Amino acid sequence: MNYISRLGNSLSELSNDVTVVLPNYAKLKDISELNKIIFSYPKGLFPALSEAMNPYLYQTLFHQINALAPDVVHVTFELRVPFFFIRMLHSRFPIVTTIHEPKGISHTLLKTALLNPMQELNVKLLARSSDSIILHGESHKSYLLTKKVPFDKLFVIPHGPFTLPNLTTKPRTDYRFNVLFFGNINPYKGIEYLIKAGKQLSINLPDIVITIAGSGNFSRYSKLINNDKHFIVYNRFIPEQEAADLFQNASLVVLPYIDGSQSGNISLAGSFRKPVIATNVGNFAEMVINGKTGILIPPRDYSALANAMYTLLTNDLMRQEMGENGFNLFQKFTWGDVANKTMIVYQDAIHKWPSK
Repeated sequence: MNYISRLGNSLSELSNDVTVVLPNYAKLKDISELNKIIFSYPKGLFPALSEAMNPYLYQTLFHQINALAPDVVHVTFELRVPFFFIRMLHSRFPIVTTIHEPKGISHTLLKTALLNPMQELNVKLLARSSDSIILHGESHKSYLLTKKVPFDKLFVIPHGPFTLPNLTTKPRTDYRFNVLFFGNINPYKGIEYLIKAGKQLSINLPDIVITIAGSGNFSRYSKLINNDKHFIVYNRFIPEQEAADLFQNASLVVLPYIDGSQSGNISLAGSFRKPVIATNVGNFAEMVINGKTGILIPPRDYSALANAMYTLLTNDLMRQEMGENGFNLFQKFTWGDVANKTMIVYQDAIHKWPSK
């Protein structure tokens, strides 16, 4: 919902006629000033996929949107919005679709086998029913071009920066060698390689602390850690203020992903002046400037990860310079920039639509 709330609020500064369509579990306080259509929808992915086949839901939504007579409809959740609903809307309005993940990523075996083909098929059909498509990186654009999506439909607008509340605590001085992994626990995030790298590094850096914070199934990783004192795990939902404190106390932020395309943690790390070590997957190379704001390493290479962590943890000047560079980089790109570029895409879609 971060994308919808931040983009919607920024668009409202350019236009006084913005309406967002949201499920009832959304955090409405984040978009309190916007016009809203709220509908009942389950939060879990599999219940949501089941509800996606409910014709009454989309008939009701269609009539509500149709009554607004919008100039353009912007779709932002490619996996949870079935293409047939977009085809219905496209018969009346220009369609812009933001595709966050154009191809499937590695989940559990069941999810990968079931969801990835569904996602890729839905993305393909959504692309056909969209006048203009917003992507978050050039690698996404290149991928969709291989799927025969027309070049003139594709626009790259990087995801706006993530932010957290103001800090309430000062950094802990006893956390000099604190490495942070933050986010939901998923197989594609490569946590096992971080654990292996941490164990390898602890031989030469006995004071190292690896902090892993996020909700999700952590059982397989607990066995790998096996009560190792160098690891601190918060396996639960992390409130915003606590998340801010975790980033404040970190020496650096690590994204050891083996798959995926992007992460808001890169811009979060920048906002806290923390360098990032990330694997070279998806759009990470477009978000982490290797040698300037962080270090890029190959996926699944825990020795390379350990070496990169050692390099930054033992070089205070390099670590501080990279953190400052990351802060300056993300300060230049704002949600206002995203909104202005999105408005250009809306105009493109409106221009194309009557000719269909």
